[in-house]
Amino acid sequence: MTSRNFTIDNVNPMIQYAPASAWTEGNKLTDPLASSYSNGGTFTLCTTQGSSATFQFNGTQVYVFGAKRDNHGPYSITLDGASTTLDGFSAVATFSTLFVSNVLPQGIHTITVTNELNDATKAFLDIDFITWTTTSTDSGEVVTIEDTASQFAYQPATSWNTDLTSSLLTGFSGNNGQCVILVSRLFPRSPLCSVTQTTGASTVISFTGDFITVFGAVGPTIARYTVKVDGATGATFNATKSAYTPQTALYHADGLGSGQHTIELISQPAVEGQVFAVDYAQVAPTPTTTGTSGDSSASSKKSSKYLAYPVIVLRAEPFSSA
Repeated sequence: MTSRNFTIDNVNPMIQYAPASAWTEGNKLTDPLASSYSNGGTFTLCTTQGSSATFQFNGTQVYVFGAKRDNHGPYSITLDGASTTLDGFSAVATFSTLFVSNVLPQGIHTITVTNELNDATKAFLDIDFITWTTTSTDSGEVVTIEDTASQFAYQPATSWNTDLTSSLLTGFSGNNGQCVILVSRLFPRSPLCSVTQTTGASTVISFTGDFITVFGAVGPTIARYTVKVDGATGATFNATKSAYTPQTALYHADGLGSGQHTIELISQPAVEGQVFAVDYAQVAPTPTTTGTSGDSSASSKKSSKYLAYPVIVLRAEPFSSA
């Protein structure tokens, strides 16, 4: 068995913020301490009572990172239905764990962080990133599958294009990716890309392995999408974020076991001009699977100062050791 830690940043679509309108992405222009947060100073914050961030994971332990500051107040953690309230106030700002769970049985768990505001001067709650631990039967190596590989199938093919420039997409692995755009019947077709006038364009990735992570972009013009693993419909995720961030994990699934699997990502754009973009996937072959390791720079296996196991960071920047 292999133990792994996975980390996702605050803008990751797998973190479900509710209500979405109550949460905003912090930045250095509005917060002098923004640079103290990870990933160049990114975090997502709220100032309203009852606002929550929910994340579902398959694993044995979860760590929620954020800040405790003099304008932060109480927050609750609900893990698999059991709740506890903690204090986010600190006279001296600290940037560390908001919560560390006990060791849990391997399986699907749900954690929710909720703002329990009771003092208007201490209204803030923020999320920096989330890490979770899981065990798997994979071989320990990570194989990268680029979007141009035969494992990717695009449906319908005419709705996808690889011209990232016309869609204002940058920072993709190998400078290549696939995107689909929703346009109105009143909009002319771009000579540089293929577009679709309806939702439902999808990509299906076929792979053998215990886990898969699919990477793409999030940002102001990026659409929502639905995920199916081995044909079973999962949740819908929102990749519309304030800041554009390439090489972001759009979905992660693990504990799949040996054998052949498929994952399908279905574009669900809401307005004209929205883009859904896929960059690459990473899989962990089971011990009986053979393959060639690809570039795993977007998922650096580095040690965290908080965690005992190797960390796979599901975001673009390297994860530095203490």
